[in-house]
Amino acid sequence: MGKLLLRLPTGKNTVDRMQLTADV
Repeated sequence: MGKLLLRLPTGKNTVDRMQLTADV
């Protein structure tokens, strides 16, 4: 599901994106 979240506009959520990438 990480990719789904990444697709969303997470400009200010850089930390979240990094965590998702690590999970994937």
